[in-house]
Amino acid sequence: MVAEVLDSFGVLKLTFVDVFKLVLGLAFPIVVLMPSQRFNLLLKFRSSAEEIERELLERTRKEKEGDVENKKDHSVMGLLSMFD
Repeated sequence: MVAEVLDSFGVLKLTFVDVFKLVLGLAFPIVVLMPSQRFNLLLKFRSSAEEIERELLERTRKEKEGDVENKKDHSVMGLLSMFD
């Protein structure tokens, strides 16, 4: 989902309205929140990022509690310690 949203940002062309919102948004930040295709893509990106964040946070909490089966150390230090 995140890759699709980032690809969509590359396809969208910067329009006069987008430039106007950018310039006017510096003085009046509420203008930036006006709905547009770019704004909708930003909302999709945020929701995808939040979903990934929640999943990673849940995994981290499980690892701290020791509830992970097949527990492996994937940290840099853990990988380097294999070569001792």
